[in-house]
Amino acid sequence: MVTPILIRSFGRSGSTLMMQVLGSSENVLFDREYPFEKRYLTYLHRLSNVVNQPFADNDEWNADLLFESNNSMIGPFPYTETDLFDKNELPGVFLMRLWDGFSYQLIKFNSGKFDNSRPIYYAEKVAQDVCVDLNHFTSCKNLFLFRDPRDEFLSIKSFNHKRGFNGFDWSKDDTDESFARKLCSMRRSFMHHLLHIDNDDQRLVVFYERFIENPVGSTKLISDWLGIE
Repeated sequence: MVTPILIRSFGRSGSTLMMQVLGSSENVLFDREYPFEKRYLTYLHRLSNVVNQPFADNDEWNADLLFESNNSMIGPFPYTETDLFDKNELPGVFLMRLWDGFSYQLIKFNSGKFDNSRPIYYAEKVAQDVCVDLNHFTSCKNLFLFRDPRDEFLSIKSFNHKRGFNGFDWSKDDTDESFARKLCSMRRSFMHHLLHIDNDDQRLVVFYERFIENPVGSTKLISDWLGIE
């Protein structure tokens, strides 16, 4: 079975660098396509949750569309009442089964490319909001990557200038000060969460600045945590 590595970070926090480091092992599977932002696991999570969304019964999605074989649209169950099963449990069940199938395909397609004597992983810059469900229904490795918000701010500003447009929630009305305040506000809960995390088999906190200061030692820490080189 393939174990997901959830890269839990924000933009300009070193997540692309972390994917490059993880990609130096053949036992960590993901598309080696810079900047490594194909989110297959996040997609599977979104797909599994469709089933339990509220049903609107409109022209975009309704029970009659089930008869159209070429219809590319799929929505929640178009039947609001049933005593046959518990709809609330289906998203978790679907997520586990989808991951089992995807994991099987990863191993089958990449057979011979990795060391079977070591653990096999799939790494992703995962969307933050899906992590709770992923950890509840699948066995995951959570790699928390944190960069000093002051440094992150400067990197975002420089990157926005280089691209010629603003991203990372920097709105057109933001000044340096207003965005800096907004950034700190957005990072506060994440920082508070990190304060209560002890590194264990499922969780590892990596600080970007410490990684840059000691890349060899930091990479060894990650290698030991994953059980691969």
